[in-house]
Amino acid sequence: MYVLSFKPSNSKYFGSHDATTIIMKDSQILSIIEEERLTRKKNAHKTFPHLSILKSLKINELKISNIDSITIPFQPDKWFFLKKDESIDIMSEATKIVINDLRKIFPTEKLPPIKYYNHHLCHAASAYYLSGFDECLIVTADGTGEEEATAVYAAEGGKIRKLQNFVWPDSLGIFYSTLTGFLGFQPNSGEGQTMGLAPYGNPDENIERIFATELISYDNYGYKVEKKLIVGDYETRYALLEEIFSVKRLIKEKRNDIDQIYKNIAYFLQKTVEEIIIGIVCSNQQRISSRNLCLAGGLAMNVSLNNRIFHSGLVDNIFIQPLAGDNGCMIGSAILEIMESTDIRNFTPLEHLYYGTEYSNEYILDFLQSTNTEFFHVENPWKVAAKLVADGKVIGWFNGRMEAGARALGNRSIISNPCKPQYKDLVNDIKDRERWRPLAMSILEEFQHDYIDGIIPQCAKFMIIALPVRKDKINRIPAAVHVDGSTRPQIVSKKDNLIFHNLINEFYKLTGIPLVMNTSLNGRGEPIVESPEQAHKFFMESDLDAIFLQNFVVFKDRTLKL
Repeated sequence: MYVLSFKPSNSKYFGSHDATTIIMKDSQILSIIEEERLTRKKNAHKTFPHLSILKSLKINELKISNIDSITIPFQPDKWFFLKKDESIDIMSEATKIVINDLRKIFPTEKLPPIKYYNHHLCHAASAYYLSGFDECLIVTADGTGEEEATAVYAAEGGKIRKLQNFVWPDSLGIFYSTLTGFLGFQPNSGEGQTMGLAPYGNPDENIERIFATELISYDNYGYKVEKKLIVGDYETRYALLEEIFSVKRLIKEKRNDIDQIYKNIAYFLQKTVEEIIIGIVCSNQQRISSRNLCLAGGLAMNVSLNNRIFHSGLVDNIFIQPLAGDNGCMIGSAILEIMESTDIRNFTPLEHLYYGTEYSNEYILDFLQSTNTEFFHVENPWKVAAKLVADGKVIGWFNGRMEAGARALGNRSIISNPCKPQYKDLVNDIKDRERWRPLAMSILEEFQHDYIDGIIPQCAKFMIIALPVRKDKINRIPAAVHVDGSTRPQIVSKKDNLIFHNLINEFYKLTGIPLVMNTSLNGRGEPIVESPEQAHKFFMESDLDAIFLQNFVVFKDRTLKL
């Protein structure tokens, strides 16, 4: 059975961001392509995924006639903002919107039936059925689904049942986004910056009091958000926060020199959300026998939160869906449809995210020959790349199938040396990011326990959880360690990505360090590059020293030689 699943983010019925297309065949994921990679518009805001649907069918050598079912991870008639007595047939109108957009790319073809599934259930299914767990607790939290903003489920023997939910306007996702905007970052995009700023904050009795009495109340069984921070436009919310905190909203231009009070606000925001989710896990875990936990929803992109939960003492095993936001819930709707339509009940656990587009060396050669840049063919590019990185150069690395998600996993990456602290500043400058923002490490699987302290969950291969670095190793890799002593690792195995593993192993042979710094190949506010053309353009406009396009390399300094 072939299922095409996507999020049509151009309508009030389906959310407004993260348009993405996924194709599954029975229990296997065939492809995942985010529309933003093709349109070059971050988060594909208010966009129908025309390009990713066409591209997905093409790379799988399928036609729309080969698709048995289309699924969408929302139930339009369940939205909280719809009037109960509304006369319009909402499901018919929503389906008409989808079909009209599909007709723009399939004007005459017969379209498959369209199915709709509950948003948070889709998040939960995308985590549970890809986790490899038979039984677990599932927590999903984001801005909002149709009604739920946070939901808790128990899963056992292939079945999911709901335990608890929190409905709009009690949204932890929007709460975090509102404070993110107040701190000068972009809501629904810059939450990672808020998370990265939080460890620089300090305890502050006044801010702690404000959070507890005026912003959000909670105990181990739930929470309630101040409604004025959730509804209405952002500017009104910011004005309220200015009054509450007695400080002005932080201006965007003030990125590197941030006053301590804003760091303290970020600190308490992060701390509060962590304590709320841990309380929810604790209270619901008492209702089931499992100490396995699955997380999904946009809030699960918060790697520090994931770290805190994992080390809370409540969890033995954890799986965090690496496409935790709305770019991954389509997997859940596809799985639910396959289970409903077939006798398939077991799904392949998620081993990697290399489900995107790829380009042949012949294509890349033709492209490079059409440019005015000098380039070289290299038989073993990982050896050349490792030598450059060992020498302190910062390189772009484009190879194989594009990874899905917000974190580069070695196929669309910027690679640098972790051994000197100034390299972090250099990379952040190249990406036009704040210098205090942390960078991630990609480490050989064979050496993970030599550098990372404690138990390492399987999902650490996706850069989806922060973990503590061993204290005796921090001084060896200072550029890859955050101020709180943690790092966001990608555990790299030969099985998952042999060529990237080769690069890191060559770096290890040269330096004795079995890891590199890895961040996404893109500029500030841009999606990760998808094509050789995009990678080359970024290289030419940036201060990267070299760009590797599979078996070809272009140097910025023409005195550099192979």
